[in-house]
Amino acid sequence: MDLDDAAGDSHSENISVATPPTLTTGTSVDNGGDSDDDAQMTDSSPQSPHPHNVWPTVSDCQPPLDQTIEFNTSSPSSDSHLSSLSSFSTPYRSSSPNGPRGRILKAPEETNEVRKIGACYRCRISRVKCDTSPICRKCSVDVSKVPGGDFMRKTCIRDEPSKVGGRLAARWSWKVPRFSPRRDDFIKEKRIRLRVRFLTENPSSSRGLEITATPFKDPRGSNAILYGILPEEGPGTDQIHSWVKSQITSDEKNDFESWLEELHLRFVHGNCLDSAFRYDERTPRTNSKPLSNPNRKLIETQQDLLKNIMALRCMWKVWSCEKFDVRTANNSPLPPNWDVSAIVDYIQRVAEQKLSSLEKTVLRDIDRYLSPLEIRDDRPVFKSAMNVATWIILWQMILIYRQSVIRTLVQQERDQKEPNAAPPSAKRHKFHEITERLFQGVVVMYSETFRTRKVLESLRDVNETVFGKDPSLHGVFQGTWNAREKFCMSRQVNKSAS
Repeated sequence: MDLDDAAGDSHSENISVATPPTLTTGTSVDNGGDSDDDAQMTDSSPQSPHPHNVWPTVSDCQPPLDQTIEFNTSSPSSDSHLSSLSSFSTPYRSSSPNGPRGRILKAPEETNEVRKIGACYRCRISRVKCDTSPICRKCSVDVSKVPGGDFMRKTCIRDEPSKVGGRLAARWSWKVPRFSPRRDDFIKEKRIRLRVRFLTENPSSSRGLEITATPFKDPRGSNAILYGILPEEGPGTDQIHSWVKSQITSDEKNDFESWLEELHLRFVHGNCLDSAFRYDERTPRTNSKPLSNPNRKLIETQQDLLKNIMALRCMWKVWSCEKFDVRTANNSPLPPNWDVSAIVDYIQRVAEQKLSSLEKTVLRDIDRYLSPLEIRDDRPVFKSAMNVATWIILWQMILIYRQSVIRTLVQQERDQKEPNAAPPSAKRHKFHEITERLFQGVVVMYSETFRTRKVLESLRDVNETVFGKDPSLHGVFQGTWNAREKFCMSRQVNKSAS
């Protein structure tokens, strides 16, 4: 059963959820209140799919877990000073004194308590009543048949992504560079031009990232020739971003991640959301119904989110790269006694700083997926385009966080094999903990947003009008969809073999 399958017929991967939610893509910011109001809520989900385990192992061959990292599964508790609420003998009407009359709350005390600690993701997205239990009633019922002691705790998440990810400043900067040359150590008279590429880049079709490298004195006194980058001569985030995007374009599409990157990049460049909206406006049933201002704001927000996650993905590819191909300006290999690790450290340091700032912006926008906004049915092309955009966004975040968790575990395994390795970094431990929580949260959001088979089938069957009538871009989407199925299948096979 894969993450996108509602009924259990398809294959699964590490991040599999069997109850994908109804997709309500356009979303608006909500402070966690409406999903808790009694008058509009039911005690159970309107659909009762049978959930499956979404909490996969994050790598095919699990490294030993960090003993010093504990995932915070403690539930929100009602503090004593929060429980001193006045009682009501009659139903309480939520409204301002001079404003319009609001909804009548049957249990205002309980509703206020839920609002203070926040409704869980699944209740907010499904728009059902939540409660203050450590594991709410909906999560308890829906996953009661799923084996695993702490599965329900991982499903019943209350803290919004922006609150989880914003708890540590510069949280991506946990790697220790090999060299930290001072300005006086550089020999400025011997600057050279070099090119940096990913190992997957083809030197004949990609110029790579052009940099100015400067040698510096080796503090160890070895015979190696060390090269680094002076801050005022180093590449900026825009230059790195353009380099990675060009690499994505020229890269061969041989797996789900590379297909998704290509789809994401071309979906943004093609301005597909705007073209889908304009297509609906030309139809007789919508040309007299202009899009409301809130939905116009929604288009802008979704477009910005797509662009920011594309930038986040580009910086993440640099941050997570194990090894780069560094060559001379004329594409010749470097002499064997040249050490360019300081160059790689510099580029990755620029990427990790941008990652930390971009992530805060992205998570604030992703918070709104917890409060779905229905898009009118008389705009079918625009609605389908928003569905595709949401699918791209959530899958990109799932893959970024999943691979980042794996990276910390792999690094930990390497450290354990090194006899003289430095003590484990506390900052890396914190990064692992926060990233794992974000990974689990985005998986829950995805599983609830894409819960039903109907939603998944409508997404699979979108036509060229969603992609600005571009048949090649539509073909990229179909290639991405098929690659996803293979990706999920391979995760399931590896999980069964381990």
